[in-house]
Amino acid sequence: VFVSQLWQSNLASAHERHLDALGVCENNNRIMVVDKLRQLVRAKEAMVHVISHELRTPLLGIIALSSSMLRGSKHQAVELAAFLAMIRSASTCLLN
Repeated sequence: VFVSQLWQSNLASAHERHLDALGVCENNNRIMVVDKLRQLVRAKEAMVHVISHELRTPLLGIIALSSSMLRGSKHQAVELAAFLAMIRSASTCLLN
């Protein structure tokens, strides 16, 4: 009877150690996943920053050129002025 109880006790403690080890592994996996997600968020933010800069520069140029052309289009056709106003409006929308 004593041997049987000792055997069951050892099995129970082995099972508990196994569950503890699984818990540690799961916790480590969670930590690794969270770290990887943080890295991905930082990479996404960097990419958005670069893309934003790459779009912003030409849009500002388009706005400035269309505004300049609008100021000089007083003697030109009304259609050209409307077209330039659409360019400026669309590029300002994109910029915002």
